[in-house]
Amino acid sequence: MNPALDFIRRLTMDADRIDDSAEPFTNDEWNDYADTVKAALAIASERRFGAGDYGEVIRWVGDIRARASDREGELYPLLAERLIGAAACDDAPELSEPVNGDAFARVTMLYIPAMLRDLDLSEDQLDAFFAEAEDLAQQWRREG
Repeated sequence: MNPALDFIRRLTMDADRIDDSAEPFTNDEWNDYADTVKAALAIASERRFGAGDYGEVIRWVGDIRARASDREGELYPLLAERLIGAAACDDAPELSEPVNGDAFARVTMLYIPAMLRDLDLSEDQLDAFFAEAEDLAQQWRREG
């Protein structure tokens, strides 16, 4: 498992690490793992929200922000809503501009573990989830 997915797995198992969770990786390192993390985000979003409506994603992101005491928008709530919504909801608005690597890292390191905790997966199920994310990222790379 690549280091980014391993880190997401550890964050999923330890909910107390909700703040400053993107510290171990630089923006350049994220570029190496971005496709696999995007795949993990897509799969987690689909499983957590199914064919849910975008309003459900907005409410959920708001709840995560409240639990993390994010009063200044440091957890990129709009970006999180759009990324999660794009993967899970037909009624989500599209992203209109490129995503900053640091913002992407913070969003994924906070919201992927939160979605996985909501799904209450066993350790074996987590392993299967991350293997599926790696497989999907490889498929995307092959498709080009």
